[in-house]
Amino acid sequence: MDIEAWLRGLGLERYEPAFRDNEIDWEVLPKLTSDDLREIGVTAIGHRRKLLEAIAAIGATVPTALSAASNAPPPTDAERAVRAGLAVIDAVGRLIGPEPLNLRLAIASGLVVVGDLIGTGSAREQAIVGETPNLAARLQALADPNVIVIADRTRRQIGALFEIADLGPQPLKGFIEPQRAWRVIAEARGLSRFEALRSRAVPLVGRDEELDLLTRRWGEAEAGDGRIVLISAEPGIGKSRLIDALIERICRPTPYAIALFLFATPSG
Repeated sequence: MDIEAWLRGLGLERYEPAFRDNEIDWEVLPKLTSDDLREIGVTAIGHRRKLLEAIAAIGATVPTALSAASNAPPPTDAERAVRAGLAVIDAVGRLIGPEPLNLRLAIASGLVVVGDLIGTGSAREQAIVGETPNLAARLQALADPNVIVIADRTRRQIGALFEIADLGPQPLKGFIEPQRAWRVIAEARGLSRFEALRSRAVPLVGRDEELDLLTRRWGEAEAGDGRIVLISAEPGIGKSRLIDALIERICRPTPYAIALFLFATPSG
């Protein structure tokens, strides 16, 4: 969940620009005071009180959530979720009973804040706050029996590992903008897992400088000056995707050859 979504959940989305302009993130949020809020433009006492109470309610859990996110496994967790959903549908479909059982599943990816335990007995569970569980709940209502519907962010994370159908932007309660949804059909065949996760449908973000450098080195090599570029980084940071983008950019008839060497840590 981002700060904007948190504000929308409180009905205080009018302050999104103020929070954004003042670079208030989850690390800063628990430290805000009433004076701070007044300084960024929250002049209404009721709104300041509402914000401070909400901050106090999540202040203790935010650092834990951020720490967990920073050490989280790579985004192929989305792949595991979809595979689990397909397995559940298959298992339930094979159950023998007086009437067939139908499932409707939805998957959304994003940051959530896990709070205190609520309820008693078998109904006891942890409170989960954030836009992500709300999105999953709304998408579930779109699912036909024995169908998985996934959010757009989940679709981007699974690449081409699964056959999917575009359901288009969907107006969902609690969301200002329509949310694009996708229906999972089956596991894709014919592509290796590496190729599937390198789907070109996922744009390369934040690598303009590196891509420009590689392009210049390629241009120098074409001009007759030999060049060697070593790309070394931790697993999962996007080395292969960067090379893929370079090949897309320079792909044209040429008398030269390009040799690409990728180095990763042992766990890569």
